[in-house]
Amino acid sequence: VNAKMECMQCHGDPHAPTAVKQMEEFASSFQLQQNYPNPFNPSTSIQFALPQAEKVDLAIYDMWGRRVRTLVDHERYAPGTYTLTWDGRDGFGRQVASGVYFTKIQAGKFVATRKMTLVE
Repeated sequence: VNAKMECMQCHGDPHAPTAVKQMEEFASSFQLQQNYPNPFNPSTSIQFALPQAEKVDLAIYDMWGRRVRTLVDHERYAPGTYTLTWDGRDGFGRQVASGVYFTKIQAGKFVATRKMTLVE
């Protein structure tokens, strides 16, 4: 039997851009808020703020510093407050193991990291 398995049927497209929603058009400073909820399962919201237009890189790292998933890949954003969701999956669409992960943002010269915990 020859069958083709489509991962998108169950997991969606792991290479599709992450939906980033603008919450406000004003921000007084650069910020990376703590994810909510934390600990989380199966997904968590991440919020960041930009007081000026910048290219943003936002990624998830494991405890060993390996990049698990890129959520925003050097995309330019206008000033404002934004939110997005991480579904606990890696860049290949696989569910990651329970444990500690880090959200890291770089926007211009601003860099911040927050610790989060995925529990099963």
